Amino acid sequence: RRLLRRLGAMSRGRWCNYCFQTWVPRLDDETLRLLDREQFKIAAGVESLNPAALAALHRPLVGENVNSALGRLRALAPRCRLEMQLVYGLPGDTPAGFRASLGWALAQEPDLFFMPRALALPGADLGRDPARFGAAAEAGPPHRLLSSSGFTAAEVEAAEELVFRVGALASE
Repeated sequence: RRLLRRLGAMSRGRWCNYCFQTWVPRLDDETLRLLDREQFKIAAGVESLNPAALAALHRPLVGENVNSALGRLRALAPRCRLEMQLVYGLPGDTPAGFRASLGWALAQEPDLFFMPRALALPGADLGRDPARFGAAAEAGPPHRLLSSSGFTAAEVEAAEELVFRVGALASE
């Protein structure tokens, strides 16, 4: 909270941006009020609504606590921008699951989207043993997922096209 107060004071009247990557339900009302500045952006890394994909990633389930937290963010920090982050091609997810996540994310009316393809980074569980997740990935950087247990290679490419089109429409 001290950091937010200090950044807010320093940036008053200046053109600058601060992005905070966080799990939105962790933010209490006082913190949300401090985020009520044009210079602040919350990057909400939801990744997926699919419980199987979230379990594979050891991520918390998205539920009413996220919906409530996003509502509180909009009410208490209306000037703060919201970036919604989803990932396509995740092990445990499916094209239908990704489309459902995308529909939910669009309904939240974020200011920005960040929707990368899943990566199998060396050192992460998926990068160390992609076969354990039914996945295939590029051997070298950027280690993009080529397919997974729920996405064929063609479906990963179709999801990439969908992300491109949504991004083009969202930026208009």
